[in-house]
Amino acid sequence: SEDKKYEASIGHDGCWVSHPYFITYAMKAFEAVEQNQLDFDMPDFDKYPDLIMDGDGEQTYGGLQTNIRVGIAYMAGWIQGIGCVSYNNMMEDLATLEISRAQTWQWLNHQITLKEGQKVDKALIKELFTSELNYILDELKSRGANKLSNWESTQAIYRTAASMAEEIYTQKELKEFLTV
Repeated sequence: SEDKKYEASIGHDGCWVSHPYFITYAMKAFEAVEQNQLDFDMPDFDKYPDLIMDGDGEQTYGGLQTNIRVGIAYMAGWIQGIGCVSYNNMMEDLATLEISRAQTWQWLNHQITLKEGQKVDKALIKELFTSELNYILDELKSRGANKLSNWESTQAIYRTAASMAEEIYTQKELKEFLTV
């Protein structure tokens, strides 16, 4: 709710919400605002910011794990016809998958050495897809999913998702966009 109040306070006319449940809360943030972006002036705002990042952040094993988990979780939703999935207290969508996929592909193709010392190669990525798939399945089990009648099909969906994600993350050439 605080982020929506901030958006309203700097002249946004509306906002994005991850689920219809949040529409009421978002609308309340905008009720107090009488102006819209056409009436709003931000004299201290840089009209021409440098949008190209330096790319000097750390490349970590944890970051690579997160990219792979996102790929598996999102692709599992994609297989089931779901455009976004709630995973690890985050709403993951196609944009998140694209970032995770592109970053992993870049690290692989430039053979980045992670902060912890591992070189990103296909063997490491394959190993991580296996371990992260097992992590997700164990997480689902801990929530009782293995007691449901569809546990076998759920496992099959996640295994297929991991295989699909691994394939797109390790392609020789990076596709412009997953859905192309």
